[in-house]
Amino acid sequence: MYDPVAIVEAAAAALGQCQQRGLDEQAVYGLDALAETEFHPIIAAGLAGAGFGVLRERPYPAEWRARRGEDSKPRDRLRCDLVLTPAQPAALEDPLVSLSRLKRRRKQAAGTLYQHLLSPEVPEPGPACTRPEEAFWLEIKLVAQFCYTAGVPGPNRSYASELLRGVPADLRKLDADPLIRAGGVLLVLLTDDPGTAAHDLVQLVHRILDRGLSVASPVTTGLALSDRIGNRHATLSLVGLSPTGSAAWSEPA
Repeated sequence: MYDPVAIVEAAAAALGQCQQRGLDEQAVYGLDALAETEFHPIIAAGLAGAGFGVLRERPYPAEWRARRGEDSKPRDRLRCDLVLTPAQPAALEDPLVSLSRLKRRRKQAAGTLYQHLLSPEVPEPGPACTRPEEAFWLEIKLVAQFCYTAGVPGPNRSYASELLRGVPADLRKLDADPLIRAGGVLLVLLTDDPGTAAHDLVQLVHRILDRGLSVASPVTTGLALSDRIGNRHATLSLVGLSPTGSAAWSEPA
């Protein structure tokens, strides 16, 4: 249902088009001047253009029940950067919202002839809604070998920790939610050359496996960058949760 190659290629094409617009406009800054959150709408637009339904900043479906109980409010919940649905327009069922509606209906029906008609369970989603289990939950992580610090370009002194800690942390969030069956982290890795990215991706996946997380073989593609501050190559790698529960990985070509 969710082809990882299609996801990565759509994201890479969107970033390539964004870079080309900047070159055409003779922009002073390149993609590596963007904050991580500024990549979200670019990638979301690319995925929508590829035919996916795309929702931004959607709360994790089961996290509220495990950590905060049934009295949690939507604003209290962890949120996922992008959620993909099989088709447009995107619509996603939210178990907490459904439960809130059911509680409201129970309260309205209390003491009436209709009270016995309400099921004690959360109501089924409408036919146009995608269940959380049927969606693809996508976190986006940006790591750059060279970056701007207080407006000054230079080597990213936190490069290794951002790469080796950030991606596993997002994978663990996805893996911990029992209602998420398909998901992963789309890593946007900006480096001086493809060889650096390939080496560092090997180290990253070994770190992921060492932490007991099962991942499928990463799907990776590359994009040449206009050299502004030292980043001459962008590597996009989708590190997805293993659907079989057993890790399967090989080094990127």
